[in-house]
Amino acid sequence: MIKKNTRLSSHRSGHLSRFSLPHRHQWLLLTVVLLTALLLSGCGDTALPVLDLNLGGPQTEEASPVPPLPAQYMARYDAQERIMTERPPGNLAAVVEYYLREFQPGPTPRLFQTTTVMDRNGVLLAQLDGQEGKRTWVSIDRISPFLIDATVATEDSTFYSNFGVDAMRLAGAALQNNREGEVVSGASTITMQLARNLFMLPDKRFEQSMDRKLVEIQLAQDLTLLFGKDELLEIYLNLINYGHRSYGVEAAAQTYFAKAAADLTLAEATLLSGIPQQPAGLDPLVDFEAARGRQRIVLDLMVRHGYLAQPEADATFAQPLVLNPNPDQTTPVLAPHFVQYVDETLSAQLDIDTMRGAGLTLTTTLDLAMQNLGQEIVAQKVAVAREQFNMGNAALVALKPGGNEILVMVGSADFDDASIDGQVNVTNRRRQPGSAIKPI
Repeated sequence: MIKKNTRLSSHRSGHLSRFSLPHRHQWLLLTVVLLTALLLSGCGDTALPVLDLNLGGPQTEEASPVPPLPAQYMARYDAQERIMTERPPGNLAAVVEYYLREFQPGPTPRLFQTTTVMDRNGVLLAQLDGQEGKRTWVSIDRISPFLIDATVATEDSTFYSNFGVDAMRLAGAALQNNREGEVVSGASTITMQLARNLFMLPDKRFEQSMDRKLVEIQLAQDLTLLFGKDELLEIYLNLINYGHRSYGVEAAAQTYFAKAAADLTLAEATLLSGIPQQPAGLDPLVDFEAARGRQRIVLDLMVRHGYLAQPEADATFAQPLVLNPNPDQTTPVLAPHFVQYVDETLSAQLDIDTMRGAGLTLTTTLDLAMQNLGQEIVAQKVAVAREQFNMGNAALVALKPGGNEILVMVGSADFDDASIDGQVNVTNRRRQPGSAIKPI
C-alpha cells in the first residue's frame, strides 16, 4: 500500500538531495544518465541488474519479459523506497479518490464530480455543479475513439509502447533545454503527467529540478506496473482541465458541443484535445481563433504519427464547428421548480458545495411524464383564466395517494416568463390571503 503521510513534494533524503545543479545542467545530466543506461543495456555483463518488479511474486524469464530500461534504471536508482506496491481496491474513480485523499490536502471528497437529479424512473432531470467545476466520470468505452487518438498523438505518441517514460523524448528535451538555456520542454508522457497530478503537491508539481523529474519518472513506472494502458487513459481523460470550469472529457463535450464524449466527431475531438495545453488561453468560447490554431497542430500531429492521412486532416480542419450557445448549462433542466426544491432542501441539511460536488445520484419521487402533463394542464387553465379573470399564474402539486411522495410540482405557468415571476415557485411561497380570509 501507499506509505502513510508520505509527501512526494518534499525532497527525499539520501541520494535524491544531491542534485542541486543549475537547471540547464540538470537536464543535460539527465540526458547523460539515460543515454548511458541505454548504452549499458546492450553491453552484456555491464548491464544494470534487473530487480524483481513482479508485484505478485518472483519474476521468471518465462513468466514476464524484462521491463524496458527506464524501469530497470529507476528501480535500480531507488530500490529501497517504492511508492506503490499494490493497487487500491475499487473502480478507477475510487482509486483516484484514494490517492488524492492520501497525497493532496483539501476538502472531502477530493475528486469532485457533478451531482445528478433523476426522476423516479431514472430519467435525468438536472445536473448540479459544485464550486470547483463540472466533471462526470465516464469509462473509456464511452469516449470517442477520435478523442483518444488525438490525445495520444498530441500528448504522448509512444504511450502504448513506452513504460511510462519516453527516454528519447526526455533526451531530446534535455538537449533543447540546454541549447536554449532555459526549460522550454519537459517531455512528460501521459503517465508522468498523471503521476505529477496525483501525487505531487501543487507548489512542487512544476518545480524545475532534477529531483522532481526523477521522482516523477519513478512514479510513472509505478503506475505503469499497476494499471493497464486503457485504465491510465481513462483516469487521465477524466481528470484533466479543459477550461470553462470543465474537467474531464464528458464535461468538456457537454460544455463546448452540448453532446456526450462518445458522440464527438473528429473535428470536435481535435479541437478539444488541444485545450489542455493552456485551458484558459485556448478556450474556444473566449478565443476561437487560438483554439483553431491549436486544432491545426493536433491534426498535423495525428498525420505525423499515422492516425490520419494529410487529405483527411485538411478536410477535417475545413469543417465548420458549431459551439454550444449555452455552455454554462450543460444539460437542460427538466421540472425546474422541483429541482430548485430538491437543491434548497438538501442545502439546508448539507454543505451545498460538498453536496453538489460529491458526484451523487439523487433519485427523487417525481414522475416526469406526469410532471409534463401537469405543466400542460396549468398552462391551459391559466390561458383561460387570463381571459376571464385577468389571472396570469397558477401552480400545482400532486402527491401519491396514501403517502407524501411528490409526483408533480409545477411552480408557475411558465418558468421562463419574467412578467409573472415565473422562476418563483408558488407552491412553497407564502401568499397574502387578502379578503379570502374574512369568512374564517
